[in-house]
Amino acid sequence: MKKLTMQEFADYLGLSYNGADKKVQKLVNDESLINKIKLVKEFESNRNIKKVIIDDSFLVEIKKEYNQLNEPVKNELNNLNEQVKQENKQLSQELNPEFMQKLVTEIIATKDKLIGYAEQVGQVKLLTDSEKNYKNEYLRLVQENAVLTSKLSELNTKMEIIEAENKSFKEQLDKKSSLFGIFKK
Repeated sequence: MKKLTMQEFADYLGLSYNGADKKVQKLVNDESLINKIKLVKEFESNRNIKKVIIDDSFLVEIKKEYNQLNEPVKNELNNLNEQVKQENKQLSQELNPEFMQKLVTEIIATKDKLIGYAEQVGQVKLLTDSEKNYKNEYLRLVQENAVLTSKLSELNTKMEIIEAENKSFKEQLDKKSSLFGIFKK
């Protein structure tokens, strides 16, 4: 059995003090590990210091567990570092005049495409506005047509009434003139 301070235990596993403390609390509370790990507080140098009493084989077992957990992270970091190094190497090789000329040409082509897209957006907006104006004008004309149609219908009705009255007056006038015509003959 080894007796380590909490900081020594944390350093051994490559954890922070708080991470190691949480791990020890979890292990101490596991009833199956009562004989393998214990946490004690000792008073040294006018302060309480947490110490871990741990079985040697269990300490090696925990160390292996943490190395396995950290290994993928280390591998991933190494892969990222290699990738960055390769990209830096490519960039340093690519910073030649031919590459720069090609890059400038591509940037100009991209700028021209963007200008073309902006012009197309303007045309679409103009067409959209024209279509909206056309629809608004169409709706206005439909409403105006409906109003004029109702007025025409109203005027036709009045005209029919006036024609009927006119016909009636004409008939009355013809009757009166025929009556006068009887006396004249």
